[in-house]
Amino acid sequence: MARKWFGPGYTPLGDLERVEPAPAGVRLSAGAAVVEVQARSEHVLRVRAGKGELPADRSFAVERIATIPLTVKEMADTLELSTPRLTLVVKRRPLRLTVFDRQGELLCRDDPERGMGFEGERACVSKSALKDERYFGFGEKTRGLNKRGVRMTNWNTDMPYTRTMDPMYATIPWVLVFRSGRAFGLFFDNPARSHFDMAKANPSVWTYLVEAGGINYYLIEGPEPAAVVERLTELTGRLPMPPRWSLGHHQSRWSYGNEAKVREIGSTLRAKDIPTDVIHLDIHWMRGFRVFDFNSKRFPDPQALAEDLGRQGFRLVTIIDPGVKVDPDFKVYREGHEKKFFCEKESASEFQAKVWPGWSAFPDFVRPEVRDWWAEQHRVLVEAGISGVWNDMNDPSCWDLDLRAGSAMLVLHPLRHPRMLHRENGRPVRHLERRNAYGHLMCQATRQGLQKFRPSERPFVLTRSAYAGTQRLAALWTGDNSSTFAHLALSLPMILNLGLSGMAFVGADIGGFMWNCTPELYARWIQLGAFYPFCRTHCAILMRAQEPWSFGPRVEAIARDYLKLRYRLMPTLYSLFRESHETGRPIWRPLFFEFPADPVAAEVEDEVMVGSHLLLAPILKKGRSSRNVYLPPGEWTDFWSGERFNGPMTIWREAPLELMPIYVRAGAVLFSQPEMAYLDQRPADRITLDCYPPAQESQAVLYEDDGISLEFEQGVWSKTAVRQHQDGRDLHLEILSRLGPFAPPPRAFEVRVHHPGQVKAVNLDGKVLSAPDYAWDEKAQVLRLEFPDDGQARQVRVECE
Repeated sequence: MARKWFGPGYTPLGDLERVEPAPAGVRLSAGAAVVEVQARSEHVLRVRAGKGELPADRSFAVERIATIPLTVKEMADTLELSTPRLTLVVKRRPLRLTVFDRQGELLCRDDPERGMGFEGERACVSKSALKDERYFGFGEKTRGLNKRGVRMTNWNTDMPYTRTMDPMYATIPWVLVFRSGRAFGLFFDNPARSHFDMAKANPSVWTYLVEAGGINYYLIEGPEPAAVVERLTELTGRLPMPPRWSLGHHQSRWSYGNEAKVREIGSTLRAKDIPTDVIHLDIHWMRGFRVFDFNSKRFPDPQALAEDLGRQGFRLVTIIDPGVKVDPDFKVYREGHEKKFFCEKESASEFQAKVWPGWSAFPDFVRPEVRDWWAEQHRVLVEAGISGVWNDMNDPSCWDLDLRAGSAMLVLHPLRHPRMLHRENGRPVRHLERRNAYGHLMCQATRQGLQKFRPSERPFVLTRSAYAGTQRLAALWTGDNSSTFAHLALSLPMILNLGLSGMAFVGADIGGFMWNCTPELYARWIQLGAFYPFCRTHCAILMRAQEPWSFGPRVEAIARDYLKLRYRLMPTLYSLFRESHETGRPIWRPLFFEFPADPVAAEVEDEVMVGSHLLLAPILKKGRSSRNVYLPPGEWTDFWSGERFNGPMTIWREAPLELMPIYVRAGAVLFSQPEMAYLDQRPADRITLDCYPPAQESQAVLYEDDGISLEFEQGVWSKTAVRQHQDGRDLHLEILSRLGPFAPPPRAFEVRVHHPGQVKAVNLDGKVLSAPDYAWDEKAQVLRLEFPDDGQARQVRVECE
């Protein structure tokens, strides 16, 4: 691998020969190489480099390039380029870059030997790997959370994966560097095939290599991990508020093969009281796997099906692949072929390869007119009552040889590097240079279509393949995982690193896609999966059924209990989605994200924070009924037992099959609602505020809107802030006046204060309450009171002995 990365023709940059002003930046010349430095903001620097000329200034991820002036200071041996927060020092002989923060602390520096350089059209950036650095992000990757010592390739690829398989379905060329409690990041914005070597070949160097298109990266300052991710998503975009129903449980398999089976699944879910909002239709809804074409034998009246299921509270989501069956009698193919909308071969003839329909053509989503045409195809789905679209096989996946027998198929020769061409502004562009953005651009077309034909509602798009910025367009699931405890455990670092890469609305197939799930595995997976940002049960054809009732009454009850918990906590989860929409912060967070000053937190890979205050410690190994749990600094309460702990500490927690350990951080307010079969079943007539008093002061915010329309974009929403603080032995709880014009339905607030101390008196809005107006459970150490929520400020004071 080292030989492939650095051949005899590799040439690092030589001496700096010329410094020139550039648009909002500085241009540097070193032999045939050109380097341009800009400041996107005081926290973000941009570096571009090419051989002979700069790479084209084109991005599928960054929608708007803003810049601020750089301060330039020339010295004999160096050149300093500064913002108020960052200083980039350019060493002249040879040209090497080093970046310092405002305090003069080193962020990163080019490797003295390799620096930046070129070999043919391949370009390389090598940075010094300091001993205590950890590397996170990288989009969708297997292995552990920290990628130090790992080599990875960025090339969106369809393959059922193992714990170490690489590459994967989604590419985000991004590294979040964490060192001694401080963080920064580098985003390499180029969708061509590329690679990372994170101090594997040389423990003192990490390297990014791209095979075409030159160097284009952003260096993003923190110092907190949260600030780094916020600034990354300022560049690449943040998730739009999803329709609330999409946050419910999704039930799927490859495939519910006909209308009768789909109706049976829906009726059973309701009869067994298992909360679910969505049923997915996999590839057998299509006529001969032709996209946008219902199989009239299997699904004779899709509109009636959608309407009937809608009355039960279900939404339908259909799968769509990019491969269009080569069939002159098929309208979608005929139109695309006549308009030359499909990708080409090098001979300029239409590129064709096999997918589910057999020989297929592939839309050239790089072209805006093709995306417009693809968007138009969604009319038939919307008119049939389909609520969302699931984009699959959009890496794109294809092959040229297979064996087929009924529903079974064996791919004999997958095309990992299809020799197809795109057209960009009329010129041919190799697939090598655009592959990693193909699925992203398909999602753009899909979202465009749903917005056009259902303009008053929020679209829902689910994708397997992605690039940086896809979070603006779609949710993502982690592809074809397996029904093993190893893959259950793998879902944590995969989802966490995707969140650190800007992709917050993410989940893994609950129970695993390939092979047969066991009752124990499904129980442990649904416990964790009920907290995934995207929550879907799914499995493959010919495998054991994975509906929640498929594993016996005990596991069915576990699935029901944890899905009901998800639905009760939906006000908390929905508020976290709003936080992510506003700030880019992920829903799921590694411990070091919330506790960067705690050195132990950076080592923990088998626990997860949901938001800032909920810690999950799932059971990830077969046969286990207990585990060690690390609790970071602060006070923590066991969600189930109410027992309290003062971190940092490691505790031993018993966890029978019915229980996944959950801990609540002091200062939390968990917002919950009554149980529902689906999220829009009825307005919530009570919102419960479970308050866990802080050591000093804390605030939580309940966000609300109508959950479906785009009116939130015009400010039609509400926020209710809840503040807590201690005053000696007394607890003060303040519910601030509701902010915003959205008016929730009439309801009550039920306040439950956990472990306030020995309650002596309770005061509501200056009035001392008598015992019937509140309840004190001395055994559980929980105070309860209830009052109408009229949107006005309320003050609760709990006096304790």
